[in-house]
Formats: sequence, structure tokens, C-alpha cells
Amino acid sequence: MNKIKKQGSVKLMSIGKDGKEVDWFYGWPGIEKLTKAYGKTWFDVGELIENTWGDRTTQSDINFAHVIYHSLEQIKQGRWAEIKKRAVPINETDIHLAIRMNRERLEYIWLEMYPGKKLPKDIQKSFRQKYESIMKRRGAWVESMQLGKPLKK
Repeated sequence: MNKIKKQGSVKLMSIGKDGKEVDWFYGWPGIEKLTKAYGKTWFDVGELIENTWGDRTTQSDINFAHVIYHSLEQIKQGRWAEIKKRAVPINETDIHLAIRMNRERLEYIWLEMYPGKKLPKDIQKSFRQKYESIMKRRGAWVESMQLGKPLKK
């Protein structure tokens, strides 16, 4: 593996296909020089960045999170209050109630997101974690699916 030697904000990196040549690189111009040394293009670098650190949220993910988000909004407005009162005598959180009320629809979307796979054993936990993950990354997109709400920038 190529070793990188640091000198302040400048790095000494190996260039060339054999890795025996070295040069000092400063920021993006250095990346451009390194890319040319390996015979790659800016497209290859962009693709590497997108594949490594890019967000892979799909429309199915947004739909999945929106079903739960919409149910949580309805719970806040008082829908399903009587069901929550006569439910199992445990303190059920709103998100678990939202998942329970839309379980069939969420299972359908989940199987659409992961074709060929089975449903997870702990559905409540898996659905909650997926919802929280999507809301952390793309919460504004999920909220904008509500009628009359513009996308927040």
C-alpha cells in the first residue's frame, strides 16, 4: 500500500502505475495531476466519490418514511387515540403505533425496497431504524410529500 507522508497541509503521494514516482500535491490541482498520472478522468474521480460517499436514498425509501411520517402527524392530531387507549397495556410510543397501524403497507414497500429478501424478524425495530435513518438524511424530502408543503432548502 502506498504511504502518504504529510508536511503541513501538503502531502507526498506516489504517482505512476508502478508507484515508484512521488510528488507533492496541493489540494484539487494535485488530485487532477494524480488522476492524469493514473490515466483516469474527472468522470472516474466523480464516480468514485459518488459510489463511496454518495447518498443512495431511493423513492421507495422516501415513500416508506412518508407512510410513518404521515401517521405520526395524524397521531398528533388525535387520530387513533381510542385505539391507543385500548391497546395492549404497555406504554407504546407513537412511532410504534404508526408502524402497527400501517404494517401491511410498510411490509409491501419494504419488500419492494429489498426484492428477494424476507421481512426482518423484529419488524418494529427494523422499520423504526430505517425511518430514523431516512429522516436523518432526507427528512426535508419526506416532509415535502405532505400535500401543500413545499420542499425546505
